[in-house]
Amino acid sequence: MPMGNTMKHLVLSLLMAGSVVACGSDDKKTNDLTPFLGMWNVGQAKVKVACAGFGDLEGGLTGVVNVVAGTGADLAMTFTDPALTGCTLRFNVKDASTATPLSGQSCAVSLQGITATLNVASGTFSAAGNNANMNLDGTANGSLGNIAFTCMGNVAGSLSRGATTDAGTDTAL
Repeated sequence: MPMGNTMKHLVLSLLMAGSVVACGSDDKKTNDLTPFLGMWNVGQAKVKVACAGFGDLEGGLTGVVNVVAGTGADLAMTFTDPALTGCTLRFNVKDASTATPLSGQSCAVSLQGITATLNVASGTFSAAGNNANMNLDGTANGSLGNIAFTCMGNVAGSLSRGATTDAGTDTAL
């Protein structure tokens, strides 16, 4: 093959390889956050800390859960219930109706006069229309006097959509 044809084949090969690469996209697919955003009224929900030797600490969850577009995650969920006051957890949307919490997050939990730190290990926030379910599991670390404890913690319950308007912005990190 003459040198000219070899050079043409090389250039043609490079152009074809470049066009194949150009067909893809490195842009991150953005999820529709609309089904999750807004103020959610807490329905039947509980905060439970189960401790071997101490018995279970349990309390009903009330108030609202405010869900906004997140910073560092798709969503930020803030609780108003006294047991979780000021707790903001971040979630990433997995599909049109389910979001999961980022790992390594924690919130202060106050039940029956005892304060512990709930370290969220797993969970879901599932929304469908005007109804949602939340389930968060993890460990709770705290102390009772001089006795430190680690227990299993859970926040679970149903939510109903309140205001569907913009519920604000995620300002806490």
